[in-house]
Amino acid sequence: MKTIDFGLKNNWSYFIDFAEKELGNSSFPTLYFVYEEDDCGDEVHIFDDHSDLDKWLAEEFWRRERYDTNNMEESMDDFFIWKVVSESDFKRLSNLYEGAKLTPISVNGERYYRKKIAVAVEPTVNVSTNFY
Repeated sequence: MKTIDFGLKNNWSYFIDFAEKELGNSSFPTLYFVYEEDDCGDEVHIFDDHSDLDKWLAEEFWRRERYDTNNMEESMDDFFIWKVVSESDFKRLSNLYEGAKLTPISVNGERYYRKKIAVAVEPTVNVSTNFY
C-alpha cells in the first residue's frame, strides 16, 4: 500500500504517473485507487492486491470503531475505490466492468479504464460453545 495526501486532484495526477510505471513493470497488473473523504484533508491509498485492500478496509473499520453505528451497511461510505482495468479486460468482461470510465492511463499502447467498486460491510454471526 502506498499513501499520498496532496489533495484529490494532485493525488489523481500522481496516481496516473505511478500507474503507468507499475502497470508497465508487472505481469499481472491490478491497481486500486482508494480515496478517503475526510474533513481534515484528502488522503489516497494505492493497492496492487485485492486481498491487501480488503484486509486494510477491515482494519480501518475496527480501528475507527465503525461498528458503533445505527446503519452498519453505510459505515464505510466515505471510502471511494476505483479498480484500474485494462482495455482488453474491459472488452472481454464487459458485463463485469459496465459503467467503467476511460482514464488517461496508457501503457504499451493499451488504454486503461477505472471501475468504481463499493465497500460492502456485511455483519456476521459467529456461533461457538466458548469451551476450550
